[in-house]
This record gives sequence, structure tokens and C-alpha cells, in this order.
Amino acid sequence: MSSAAYRWVRRLARFATFMPDEQRALEEACATGRRYAIGDDLQKTGDPSDRIFVLLEGLACRYKLLPDGRRQILAYLFAGDMGDPRQLAQAHADCSMCILWPSEVAMLTQPAIQK
Repeated sequence: MSSAAYRWVRRLARFATFMPDEQRALEEACATGRRYAIGDDLQKTGDPSDRIFVLLEGLACRYKLLPDGRRQILAYLFAGDMGDPRQLAQAHADCSMCILWPSEVAMLTQPAIQK
């Protein structure tokens, strides 16, 4: 597990008490963080909503493209932030996400979350 994933799990542990198997499941789910460069898209509007992004390091944003081509930023995600888990209840993403600073991101799938 990367040190960034370890820090994320430690951060969560400040807000909740995890059983050893729950902590292990979180660590395993974030063990495969991937590096992204500035400008990389994590998700585009209309993509299947089959994962939740955890920003282990870096900076990202959620946004929508306006009809005139401008970008409306909905939220910034900082290291340690997790995308909205409610998006798994939708068939398709209703917004886009992109990297604003070199980042390490883990992707949590629904099966990994349900462990």
C-alpha cells in the first residue's frame, strides 16, 4: 500500500472506529492508486457511474461544461477527499472530474465498497 493510501485510511480512522477486517478492506481497496498528470480527466459527464475516486495526493475538481464552453467548477477535491458515494446509485456520471495538480488517485468499485 502506498504511503498516501495509508494516510487516507489513518485519516478516516480519526472519525470512525474500524474493526481490523474493515481497515484491511480499506487498505486493500486503495492499494492500487494511480498517478495522473495535470489536465487528465478522471471522469466525463455520461461515463458509467461504477466507481468512486479517492484523491490520495494532489488536487482535482468536479465540473460541468456550460453551453458556451466555459467550465463551471462544482467542487475541489484535495488530498484525502473522496468522491460522492451516491453516484454509484446513478447509471451515468452527471459531471466531469479532472486533475489540477499531479495526483495519486485510487478508484473504489462497488464490490470493493461492499466488502
